[in-house]
This record gives sequence, C-alpha cells and structure tokens, in this order.
Amino acid sequence: ERFFRVYERMIERCDENSKSAIWHWHVFENNLMEEDPKKLLDPNKIVDAVLPKATSVAFFESRLFLHGTFEDPVDLLDRVDRLKRTPTWVCQGHRDEVCPEEYAHKLVDALQAADVPTKPYFIDSGHEATDPV
Repeated sequence: ERFFRVYERMIERCDENSKSAIWHWHVFENNLMEEDPKKLLDPNKIVDAVLPKATSVAFFESRLFLHGTFEDPVDLLDRVDRLKRTPTWVCQGHRDEVCPEEYAHKLVDALQAADVPTKPYFIDSGHEATDPV
C-alpha cells in the first residue's frame, strides 16, 4: 500500500517527476499487454501524444489500487439480478494478463444463475480490444 500512496502523491504533483512516474507505469502496463514487439514503448522516451491518456489512466488506477474499487465497495456479482431484462454479452480474452479469465467465468456463472440472458465469448486475445483475434 505504501508504494501506491507514494505513487499517488507523486502523480498529483503534476511536475516533471510525476510525468516520469506516469510514463514508466504506462510503459510497464502497455508492454505487459502488447503482443506486437513493434508497438512496445520505450520507458526512457515520453511520447507527448500518448501522455494525456497515460495521465488519465494513472489517476484512475491510483484510486482503484488504493481503494480496491473506484470508491465505494461494489460487488457486481451480488447485483447481476438487476440485469434480468438486459441481454448481456461477456467477451474475455484467454491471454488477458490484466483481467484474468477466471473472473469472467464467475461473472457468466452469476448472470446465468440469475436468469440474465447471457452470451459468453471467450476468445483468443489479450486485454486490448485491438489484440489479434
């Protein structure tokens, strides 16, 4: 937890050190998910066009990591019955290192147990929508 608190304080300063911290974290996550070696990012070269997205994700994720959720505790699986009249698709990549497949299976099981019309799709992909299928 201490690491994430230091990171949160660092990115909230919005100075050159925060840019570096945000960029290094973004590069780590990007390169973890990226399957095309040509699209790997250099941790030592900040790409100005990508930095706004990296900054936005940094603020969002620091809240997520520190609180275990966006803010208030939310348990989606306990609330799936609210979707009874909502046809629901679950699409999950087998190679997703960020959101492991086991959680999508738990979601599908809960949706089906609540009689929510569900179509699960477990596909040969990673985390990004642009990953090859």
